[in-house]
Amino acid sequence: MPELSFLIVSLAYNIIRIMNDLGSIEVPSWFLDMDIPNGCLLLLILLIVLKSDERE
Repeated sequence: MPELSFLIVSLAYNIIRIMNDLGSIEVPSWFLDMDIPNGCLLLLILLIVLKSDERE
């Protein structure tokens, strides 16, 4: 289940960035400075590694 939440957060961030670029919405500059997709990818990789260690 955490994998799905990482995917949803990453997709939502990218959609918000695209809408900001198109001018549909305006987001604060601190939001644009965050790198959420890479953070989600890192957490997902760590989660996969930890789950594989538990199975062994």
